[in-house]
Amino acid sequence: MKKLIDIFKNKENILYLVFAVFILVQGLIFSFIVPFGQVPDEMTHYQLIEEEWGKSGYYNEIVAVVWQGGGYSSLPGNAEAKVDDAAVDSISNVKFSKGYDILEFRPHLNMIRHLPAATGFYIGVALHRPIIACAHMAEIFATIFFVVMGILTLKTTPIKKEIFAFCLLIPQCIQQCTSVNYDSVVIPTSIFLFAYILKLYYSDEKIKWKQMAILAVVSLVVLVTKAPYVLILLSIFIIPISRFELKIGKKFEAASFFRKFWYIFLALIIVVGVLGVYLLRRSPEIKTLVADILSFPSFVSLLYRTYAHWGYYHLQQMVGMFGWIDSVVTSQFLLLFFGMMVYLNVCIVEKVEKKLNFPRRLLLFIVAVAIVVLIEAALQTWTYKYLEWDTMAGIDVFRQYNTDLTEILGVQGRYWIPCLPLILVSLSGTIERKKVKVYYGIQFAYYIIALFNVITLLLSRYWMG
Repeated sequence: MKKLIDIFKNKENILYLVFAVFILVQGLIFSFIVPFGQVPDEMTHYQLIEEEWGKSGYYNEIVAVVWQGGGYSSLPGNAEAKVDDAAVDSISNVKFSKGYDILEFRPHLNMIRHLPAATGFYIGVALHRPIIACAHMAEIFATIFFVVMGILTLKTTPIKKEIFAFCLLIPQCIQQCTSVNYDSVVIPTSIFLFAYILKLYYSDEKIKWKQMAILAVVSLVVLVTKAPYVLILLSIFIIPISRFELKIGKKFEAASFFRKFWYIFLALIIVVGVLGVYLLRRSPEIKTLVADILSFPSFVSLLYRTYAHWGYYHLQQMVGMFGWIDSVVTSQFLLLFFGMMVYLNVCIVEKVEKKLNFPRRLLLFIVAVAIVVLIEAALQTWTYKYLEWDTMAGIDVFRQYNTDLTEILGVQGRYWIPCLPLILVSLSGTIERKKVKVYYGIQFAYYIIALFNVITLLLSRYWMG
């Protein structure tokens, strides 16, 4: 009992516990209150899981039995529709027509993109659980992964633990990370990657191959899942190169060699980049990027038009637009959210001797902006395809597209969540909070209000009335 009391005397342990409890509670709420298939593109991701793990035929049964038979297909785009309890009850015990056949398993690197959720789903199939129960197991495993990665992130980051917790506990983030989609892997992994880089910066230890291997593995997961977020790895340049000790054999020291001949490495990067662009010059994505660079003012104007029209909508999506993008938090909650974010970001409770100077803060901010711009450019290409514009045209035509296009479509506010910690740390203040109990009490009250808002919003959307 004394050990338990000692654990809760440590404010960091309390933070980890509060984080885990809120994630588990809200994760289960989303799993059971948000009806099946109502998270954007959820059905598509079940199909992708089947493709990544080997063809099995389960997806077709999910569509026929649950999506259509359970009446869930009538909910998207119909804000007045509620869950049909009778239809749901009629399919609650329906199982797949066959169990899981290990011979159908085809390991593939892309499995990483849905690994936690897919593991839970296939365990449910192997245990001969009903189809809807397999879906719930997928969400529960995604939730467990989110809790584990979240606690690892909070234990890893040496500064701004409350800000990292705040970002991970954004209601929209919780929905995405406790459901079946890419975000359940890429959001917690991307945020952990940044937290680990901060740990390396603030510690005095030499950075050796072990630390580089961890960075490589985490970056690979991010790269495979959603490539633009791998740019977070560029945050490593806040660390002085003198801290790197990368020996090859007994004599050769890679970091020292890089310090002496950095210009050679820079030239190689430029050559590889130019060669890559040349080899992929017919790719619509590459042509979009090149056109954006060559007509940069037009691209900036396009971004302005996009955010002038969709900016507030994107903020809503980042904070809380649940289900099939039809259950949005109130403007009052948005004000509370941003007020809380500013309050946490200007305050500091930990004592750190090392500071982030202006050039390093600027680098973090630039990395975050670069990720946002890269995502916008990717969706710019998607917009061309969606509008059925000629993506086989030349660069001159793509440059004209920048002027002709009214706005970039398909952008979701939740895409900015992995970038948010970089922006907040780059802009963070240093007002010391001496009344720590009040500081944590305010946070706890905010999370209770957020939980209440989410529950009432989802109940009224899908189950009441």
